[in-house]
Amino acid sequence: MSRKTRLRRRKRKRHTQQPHHPPGDASDYLDQLHDLLRRRPTSNLVLYCRVSTDKQEHGGNLDESIHESIRGLRALGCRLGGRLIAVFDGVESSHIDADRPILDQALAYARTHNAILVAPSRDRLLRHHGYDGTNQTEPPTDGEYRKLMNKAGGVPVATLLPPNTAARSKQTERGIKDKHAKVGRKPKSEQRKLLDAVLSTMKRLPH
Repeated sequence: MSRKTRLRRRKRKRHTQQPHHPPGDASDYLDQLHDLLRRRPTSNLVLYCRVSTDKQEHGGNLDESIHESIRGLRALGCRLGGRLIAVFDGVESSHIDADRPILDQALAYARTHNAILVAPSRDRLLRHHGYDGTNQTEPPTDGEYRKLMNKAGGVPVATLLPPNTAARSKQTERGIKDKHAKVGRKPKSEQRKLLDAVLSTMKRLPH
C-alpha cells in the first residue's frame, strides 16, 4: 500500500469518527438538597421519582424509592425547613431527549409553586444517552446536563444524594446478580444503603 493511499484512508477515517462528547460534572448543574436548603430555608419541595420499566414498578422499586426519599426529606425538613408539597412518580425513560411527561409535570408544578424539584439521585433525572444497563458509571455529557437545565427553565433542581452519585436500583442489582446466579438471597438496594448513609450523616450535622 502506497503512502498516499494510507494518508487518504487515515483522512477518511478522521472524517467518519463520531464527535467527542465530554462527560459533564453533575455538581456544575445540580445541587445536593442539603446544601440548597441552607441557602433557601423554608422552601417548598416537589419530589420526582421514576423507574424505567413496568416490571420495576410492579417489583416495588418505585414504592421503595418514594418511601426512602420521603423519609430523607422529612429528616431534612425537620432540620432545615424544607416542606414537601407534591410527589410525581411513574415509569419513564432516563434519557433527556425522550418523552418525559412526568418530569415535565413535576417541573411545571414546581415552577407554579416556587418550589425546588428533588430527585433521589442524579440517575433518576438523567442518564448518559448510551446507557444500556451495563455502563452504570458512565456520566451524562455536558450537553445532556444543559438540556436538563433548559427543560427546568429556572426551577432549582436538587438531589438527596451527592449529585455525582448514581444509585443503582434494586431491579438493577437483581439483574446483575441473576446473570451470574439463578438462586440466592437478593442484595439490599444500593439506593437504600446510600440513602441510609446520607441520613446517618445528617444526624451528625450541627443545627
